[in-house]
Amino acid sequence: MTRFPRPIPDRHLRPPMGWNSWDCYGTTVTEDEVLANAAFMHDHMLAHGWDTVVVDIQWY
Repeated sequence: MTRFPRPIPDRHLRPPMGWNSWDCYGTTVTEDEVLANAAFMHDHMLAHGWDTVVVDIQWY
């Protein structure tokens, strides 16, 4: 049996869905960690509406 993803409502009809560096890494996130999480989201979660990556506090 093939499972098809549910249609994603237009962006303005749903809350933002994404990953935030603060939730797992606090102030210690590295560029490699951000890129790895963004790649995972693209490959596994984008089809379900997860389309935002936020690099939070103290990124410099």
